[in-house]
Amino acid sequence: MKQLIILALTFALLGCFACTKKTDTGATAAPAAEAGDALPSDLMALFNTPMSADEALAAAKEARVVVMESVKVTSGREVWNEFFERTEAGEKAAVLTAKYYTLDPERVDPALYAQEKDNYPVLYFTLITYDGDLFEYTVKDSKTAGTDSSGRYLFLKHYEGKLRQGAAFDAYDRYELVNDENVTWEELEWGMFSSQFGDYIPFHTAYCDFYDND
Repeated sequence: MKQLIILALTFALLGCFACTKKTDTGATAAPAAEAGDALPSDLMALFNTPMSADEALAAAKEARVVVMESVKVTSGREVWNEFFERTEAGEKAAVLTAKYYTLDPERVDPALYAQEKDNYPVLYFTLITYDGDLFEYTVKDSKTAGTDSSGRYLFLKHYEGKLRQGAAFDAYDRYELVNDENVTWEELEWGMFSSQFGDYIPFHTAYCDFYDND
């Protein structure tokens, strides 16, 4: 089941890796910080309370949550910008994101769609915190009480660029958690698809938005 979900998410995010012109717009390092906020109690309750993907999506859009539906940010851009600015200034901060996915019958093999359609939509909450030294993230399926994955990284990198001609959108805006302050998106992208041992560079996509220029 998890392998199929990963496959579906890969389909949804293929455009994230179809980039030609990319601009590294800087990194948020981990300087010391003296003060900061934890995630508000209402958002912690939303994160911890099991509910269906559609219920979670509706609740997230009513709260201070960064909502991504497939590859587009549909709510909470200002929340994300505030989080990034605080961490860039060395302040402690926390943010909750929600990534909502559906299974598109036009993009998935018919046999796979028939097998998996009842398991979608799915929504993953991600709690990201910055304590002045490290970024930590915890991911959970909205339907369950337990967590799916977690990790720690040193930097939050911002990348912007154009998508290839013929893509569904013109450009992308993304933030990646990484451990190398100087890593480029080209290097992360190459590592994702390379079959060479050692090419993969660990990272976690914290925010991804595709958009048109007009």
